[in-house]
Amino acid sequence: MNTASKGNLSFEQLLSMVKQLPRNQKLLLSQELEKEAIDSKLTQLLKSFKAEDLDLGTLDQEIESVRQEMLKSGKVKVIFDTNVWISFLIGKRLSRLKSYISSGHILIVTSE
Repeated sequence: MNTASKGNLSFEQLLSMVKQLPRNQKLLLSQELEKEAIDSKLTQLLKSFKAEDLDLGTLDQEIESVRQEMLKSGKVKVIFDTNVWISFLIGKRLSRLKSYISSGHILIVTSE
């Protein structure tokens, strides 16, 4: 396939060319497009904050402050995926989890 092209390609022409690529190159192209989309969305999000004086140290301080407040309140939100629940049910490594659930330190919330 001729990869050097002069002029503008229509979407249909580009799509036709992409369909001719080997599978591994299609995957690489997909990953690159995803990275570009994520970069674009992140750039847009950061611009919307308009906080030039925000730095990593400030973020770290705020995160630590929120953590301390959560610990003081005794309520921490944790999400357990299916693998954790299965490990809890059939294994012994998460046995302490039962005492947290029984004591009310962990409130089980489910969704469908």
